[in-house]
Amino acid sequence: MALLNLKNVSIRFGSHPVLDGIDFNLEPKDRACLVGRNGEGKSTLLRIISREVKPDSGSIVYSQGINVAHLPQNVPHDLTGVVHDIVEKGVQEEGSRHDDVSTPDSVKRVISFLKLDEKEKFETLSGGLK
Repeated sequence: MALLNLKNVSIRFGSHPVLDGIDFNLEPKDRACLVGRNGEGKSTLLRIISREVKPDSGSIVYSQGINVAHLPQNVPHDLTGVVHDIVEKGVQEEGSRHDDVSTPDSVKRVISFLKLDEKEKFETLSGGLK
């Protein structure tokens, strides 16, 4: 069973159709990549999938227990320091909203998962790595 199924999803902003009849399935163990020019609807699609925006039409079915989140690509320009410290600050901020976050373990897990060098200066990372 698909983790996520979009069927005939459409959305318009004013008279401009951004997504028109999109069909998309994401199966367990699938990896997906969205590629397109600016303004083609990539961010809108992600915002629809993460339930931040409702489509004008179509249906979206989520597998039971699935958790979808959207991380905007706007990285604050004033973040400086080493990767470990930046990740630690983010984990601490998230931990203040959730009691079940273990800061030291979470920092190590995030850095390891993203295959980052914890001692590298954050400001030298590419936009994608940030």
